[in-house]
Amino acid sequence: MNSHAATMVIVRGLPGGKFEALVLYYTKSSADRRPFSSWKFPTETGEKSESRWMTASNGMYRELSKTPDNTEGFDFKSLDAFGDKGEPEPFLVCRVPGDPGKGSEWHDKCVFLISLNQESVCKLRTEEKWDGPDELLGVPEFVEAGELWKRMLERGQPFHRAVLYKTIERFASTSQKAYDNYRSILEDPRSLEAMTSKGKMIKFE
Repeated sequence: MNSHAATMVIVRGLPGGKFEALVLYYTKSSADRRPFSSWKFPTETGEKSESRWMTASNGMYRELSKTPDNTEGFDFKSLDAFGDKGEPEPFLVCRVPGDPGKGSEWHDKCVFLISLNQESVCKLRTEEKWDGPDELLGVPEFVEAGELWKRMLERGQPFHRAVLYKTIERFASTSQKAYDNYRSILEDPRSLEAMTSKGKMIKFE
């Protein structure tokens, strides 16, 4: 059985064909490694009993909600089509080798493009949150895509940077204004170089 994780790209449109996405400033530290920090999208590891969309939904509450035990009024939806099982399909899937020690041949990194109900924005976390003993999640923050690209070029995890590029690519395909806004990113050869991890291109199905 394959394992999976869900990355949630929460987006909202801005005037003039721009958009912004919600990110966290993530810090990881441990006894045997130097701490490092980076910008990343909210991500949740899936349980064996969960579907991909269930993992994304649970991650929205656990990582972003001010009151994760009370889901009332915290509303969101996928911007992609529903699949055969009646749940939204991921926007992107990146399949990598799994951990044989955990009985997983493949691990699917599933990306969901999500719209957050405007009334739910005030219910986002306003404090940092520990996600385990050595991982600190910053306060959720909406950042315009061009500015976020700059931040992720400077300090971003390769997978999340590649996800942002594909999200920009999708928005740019929706209108000429959006394309004009992000043309410099999409046409810059260095952007493709930024979508590599350990010298290999990050590929999506």
